[in-house]
Amino acid sequence: RVGQFLQHVGLPASQVVGAIPERRREVTAGKVAANAVMAGCLPEYLPVVLAATQAMLDPVFNLVGPSSSMGGAAILVIVNGPVARDLNINARNNLFGPGNRANATIGRAIRLILMNACAAVPGLFDRSVIGHPGKYTYCIAEAETETHWIPLHVERGFRPDQSTVTV
Repeated sequence: RVGQFLQHVGLPASQVVGAIPERRREVTAGKVAANAVMAGCLPEYLPVVLAATQAMLDPVFNLVGPSSSMGGAAILVIVNGPVARDLNINARNNLFGPGNRANATIGRAIRLILMNACAAVPGLFDRSVIGHPGKYTYCIAEAETETHWIPLHVERGFRPDQSTVTV
């Protein structure tokens, strides 16, 4: 299944997606795909999981901070643009609740990547005192067409027809 996921995005398993130098960790496309499979993702979700992984591993994001916080921070994934609609990522009712495979499994894949590839294991580098339910899964889409606000990705400089992931 990991091979099938990687074939879907055309990446070799050894392709480095990002790193956490402070933890001496490199995250490869193969590790991302394996965690997406374990989370129950469909192959078509992998581009979103990869984009979210690249975003949280960007040095500007400073993943070490939220992934080791004693305050229980969780990584929220916000998906915008056509991909949110194509994958049916929930942006409406019961937004943070159960019932949507894309939301649940993409968010879960990010948490598994944090634990399995980034060493954000509770009690080790994840030093949260009480945790946060978003640490299980925390992925939503923005209901772009149902508000007078400018969509988040457009506000951040992308075109409305572009697909983006914000963490």
